[in-house]
Amino acid sequence: MNDRSADEAMKDLIQIEPADLAMLVALAPAERIGAIIRLNRTVRYANTLNAVEILVLLAEQAVAAGSRRKRHRFKLSDSA
Repeated sequence: MNDRSADEAMKDLIQIEPADLAMLVALAPAERIGAIIRLNRTVRYANTLNAVEILVLLAEQAVAAGSRRKRHRFKLSDSA
């Protein structure tokens, strides 16, 4: 994704209400597309959400979070 499209994609996440975003993050990846489509049909979003970009961003964030968790793990023997 180039910088311009990354910025545009972030706008999609920013326009999602915090409670809705938390709900999407908590869902299994396979369940997210249906939830985004249902949200997009509501009066609040009125078909303004880009479901594909939101799915990609959520997946990228999950990968990044997994990466951070791996870097911060240490063995008990390392702490002695």
